[in-house]
Amino acid sequence: MDSPMSQRGQSGRESEWRRPHLELYAGNLPNNISIKQLKNLFSKYKPKHIHKVQNERKCYAFIDFEDSETLQLAIKQAKQQDI
Repeated sequence: MDSPMSQRGQSGRESEWRRPHLELYAGNLPNNISIKQLKNLFSKYKPKHIHKVQNERKCYAFIDFEDSETLQLAIKQAKQQDI
């Protein structure tokens, strides 16, 4: 009898489960920044997905990238840039 873990591996889901975290956290964003503006800022690095979170007091975003090299380049750019 297969264990749940081995069944997960057989279905291909194990590789998804072990995928490295390729997400940039961008905090302290201005409340009026749009997702389109964030896409433009990081367009050079082709973000896969941008999730913006905003309430009355703060605004931040999680930006997903395809690979760790691209993520590192995007982090370097973000540190040098005032948004």
